[in-house]
Amino acid sequence: MIDRIKIINNTLEKEGLYSDNILDNGGKTMYGITEKVARNFGYKDSMEKLTKEQAIEIYSKLYWRKEFESFNEEIASFLFDCHVNHGYKGMSIILQKSINYLTSNNVIVDGYAGNITYSTALKLDQKRLFIILNAVRCMYYLNICDKNESQETFIYGWLKNRINWNKVGDYIEP
Repeated sequence: MIDRIKIINNTLEKEGLYSDNILDNGGKTMYGITEKVARNFGYKDSMEKLTKEQAIEIYSKLYWRKEFESFNEEIASFLFDCHVNHGYKGMSIILQKSINYLTSNNVIVDGYAGNITYSTALKLDQKRLFIILNAVRCMYYLNICDKNESQETFIYGWLKNRINWNKVGDYIEP
């Protein structure tokens, strides 16, 4: 059974508290939730006052997908964190590209992870999928920096905090 709250709390730890870095395209954030997302969710106070409980509610309602529960905890956590960090389209692209690296039954990389994407992913060896997901996410971050040099300031933190290096190492077969 996947522990949704544990996974959400793991992402909350990665996101940290209040931030208003002028180079961060997200602008003002608290627990990784942008002001725009918070306002669209109905939050009216200053971002610094967003509570952890409110963040968990926003993450649960806007970013958690029932499909994540079909995977093991590592992949569910990975996909959720991607959804938070890259949006639904970015998470979908990372998943679809990863599937295509592992199977000749390619899925269309359209940024929409629907039934075909999820059912194809679930048929794959989950350890191999996890390794490829992390590799594709590395490429995703590097592409962000290629498109906008100002984002290079974040690359080390992204790779250090968002790629599950230890688990990838455990999954690689000798």
